[in-house]
Amino acid sequence: MKTLRFVLLPIGFFYGCIVYLHRRLYLLGILKSFKFHIPLINVGNLSLGGTGKSPHVEYIHNIINLKLKTAIVSRGYNRKSKGVILVNPDSQVKDVGDEPIQFKYKFPDTPIIVAERRSKAIQKLVEDKTIKCILLDDAFQHWSIISSLNILLTTYKRPFFKDSVVPAGRLREFKNGYKRANIIIVSKCPIDISEEQKTNYLEKINVFEHQKVFFSTYKYLDPYALLDPTKKIELSDLRDKSFLLVSAIADTSYLEKYIKTKTPLYEHLKFADHHYFSKNDMKRIKQKSKDNYILTTEKDATRLLVHKKFIINEQLKIYVLPIKVEIAFGEADIFKSYLLKQIARIC
Repeated sequence: MKTLRFVLLPIGFFYGCIVYLHRRLYLLGILKSFKFHIPLINVGNLSLGGTGKSPHVEYIHNIINLKLKTAIVSRGYNRKSKGVILVNPDSQVKDVGDEPIQFKYKFPDTPIIVAERRSKAIQKLVEDKTIKCILLDDAFQHWSIISSLNILLTTYKRPFFKDSVVPAGRLREFKNGYKRANIIIVSKCPIDISEEQKTNYLEKINVFEHQKVFFSTYKYLDPYALLDPTKKIELSDLRDKSFLLVSAIADTSYLEKYIKTKTPLYEHLKFADHHYFSKNDMKRIKQKSKDNYILTTEKDATRLLVHKKFIINEQLKIYVLPIKVEIAFGEADIFKSYLLKQIARIC
């Protein structure tokens, strides 16, 4: 594996140079960048995925939206449609993507738009004078927009400073891209992360004066029934049951580690990130579950609901495991205060 990575490093360097030159074209004004009068808060990463953007977008939205009416702009990854689409409660996952559906479910009053060209989505949103802030989901490499504030996510398990540019690693650009970030969040940290580990990471990140670093963990809540969110169970109730875990997310290690602390009796059926479940997939899920409980993530739930009729007819007992972000070391209030202060400065 190390030999293969060594061989791939020159290709990664070449790819990184192309990305760097592309960005330079915007910095030199050869390609046009758009600046808007409204605060644009960019939540993204240097890696290909798996840093926990969606839960963090939700967390940040909840903070800002209490002060300023906030909208969310997403690319709508892996959707089957094109153009600018306003997400509504009846939107289909194939048209807008799974994450925007998840956002709309949680924030029904928040305007959410998907678009390949984020600038067009923002232009549409700013027509609504009541919107005072826009969250950009996964636009750290979207050079055509000048963001007001850049929030960079990197995981504790695979931080950007230990990674390489694709295909040798998972980075979309060179590591020094982190310098553009105003806030860096080290996500998916161990629940018991120590001050010593925190200090070690801060040293390796090499934080600049304009940057503030926070550490976050996940807190898992009680699973709820996919077709009836009011119906909940405790994960510990499944301790003596052999349930099926179904996931199609980039990184399942944090999820698996948590479940193993609650019950060792489960089977995991993995699919590729953002996978669209087919009819055959659903039949396989039914067969694997052996008419027992099925557990899935919130993001995967949006794609499973496409097969609602099958789920009802086959009486599949699918439960969704919700998560929420928590800022570690008791710094939640500090994070909130710092974020709002930065936005107020922009306004």
